[in-house]
Amino acid sequence: MKVLVKNGAALDRGDHNGTTVLHFVCEQYPNPTEAVIFLTKAGADCNSRDSKKRTPLMVLLQNSHITSTKTLVEAMRVLFKFGAQTKVTDHQFQRTPLHYAIQHCREPASVIELLLKKGADANAMDSRKATPLHMVLERMDNEEIVQMLLLYGADPSLKNSNKRNALCVAAENLRVMSAWFLLENDLMSSAPDTIKKANELCSKADGPDKNSKPLFKNLLSDWQGKEGKIRRIQLAQDCVLRVQRTPDMKTIDQTQVALEFLESAGAPIKANDQDNLSNGSLGGNNSNTNGSIGNNGNNS
Repeated sequence: MKVLVKNGAALDRGDHNGTTVLHFVCEQYPNPTEAVIFLTKAGADCNSRDSKKRTPLMVLLQNSHITSTKTLVEAMRVLFKFGAQTKVTDHQFQRTPLHYAIQHCREPASVIELLLKKGADANAMDSRKATPLHMVLERMDNEEIVQMLLLYGADPSLKNSNKRNALCVAAENLRVMSAWFLLENDLMSSAPDTIKKANELCSKADGPDKNSKPLFKNLLSDWQGKEGKIRRIQLAQDCVLRVQRTPDMKTIDQTQVALEFLESAGAPIKANDQDNLSNGSLGGNNSNTNGSIGNNGNNS
């Protein structure tokens, strides 16, 4: 490779499939970091496209099964250093590198975090209108990744081509822990119509985790009736008062939705409530004390 580069090889000239040498390295090398460093320093384009409109980063993520997560992240960092973009899509499925990471990586958490830190769009939709959050819920029950996506602005209310929002996708795949996290942290996920639809989908679910169906049903029942209304009021109060939003917060701001719900529920926020709520004297013990992304100062 070094001899070819020394003799003027065209690094960005693709073969009949548009595959450049950087694409090839990212696809075939179990330890690609050194070769990626060499090629990028020699001028290889980190954002070149093959015939499927995949960048080297996409190809690297798609073939992550042949390398360790540590090596994968190292190679990704090199690509980012030389300008690799995260807000690009392939041709066939309109998937971004973030979609690729969720679909193909064996241990995706650290890879997803790096992509998000480098500007990946947490609400990008593929050809099925599936966001990264939808795809996570289709493939795994991992509240850590759900939390990560929400912290970077993922909107659980967005619907895929089957008209499913995040909680409904969790329901049809019986992702109990992920659903619990959504309900405890996202006001719209506990809306009565969403809970009703999630119940219907849970009843029909027949996947490998079907033994989790009673647990999922019990989880949804906590957000129905009088108890459910109390939980929603407490969560709405949190959205408005417990955490002061700062300009750098990327989480969805549900303040206005929360205020409107509290007004309709007969529990409007009063002028002196902010001090009381900050001191823990309003609303009693909140149901989402544990596992809330709102109580660590990172979310509303």
